[in-house]
Amino acid sequence: MSLASEPVATLRRDLGRALRSGHPWIYREALAVPPGLRTGESVAVQDAGGRFVARGRYAADSPLAVRVYTLDPAEAVDDALLRRRLGQALALRRAALELRETSAFRLCNGEGDLLPGVVVDVYDTVAVVRFDDAAAAAWRDALVAALRGLDVPVTAVIERGRGAQAAVLFGAAPGGEVTIREHGTPM
Repeated sequence: MSLASEPVATLRRDLGRALRSGHPWIYREALAVPPGLRTGESVAVQDAGGRFVARGRYAADSPLAVRVYTLDPAEAVDDALLRRRLGQALALRRAALELRETSAFRLCNGEGDLLPGVVVDVYDTVAVVRFDDAAAAAWRDALVAALRGLDVPVTAVIERGRGAQAAVLFGAAPGGEVTIREHGTPM
């Protein structure tokens, strides 16, 4: 993927080492952004010498200007990356949990699953998602599609908002309590 094909922001501070070590955020004061860059837009980040450092999504109104999704200059921040990362997260959960016996678990833990700002909890067949900012929320439609494509029975996707607000993104909200299983025991 060429830097010429997307917006490029430049680091004002030498953060390359921290980013390569896994730090998932670039704060606003550490970055010079091109004019017109919009929230949710993919942006390549370069150092002062013009070398690629990272790629992420931009947030215009957050102190975290960029949530970093990849350090690979050839990897795009797109729906395929989202599907791949969710698949990897599910594989890790399957390795740790017996999912036939446990039906409530955190499928995606944001930065820990290399999807900064995106959290997904599964309660039986209901997925509850949370986006930490508007840049992460740019994944909304792609996330619903990716969840429906996973080998996990998802009949509803609900976005948990701030406070008591929630929005149904797919399916129908359950009419009452959702029964889950933990190590085979209904709860």
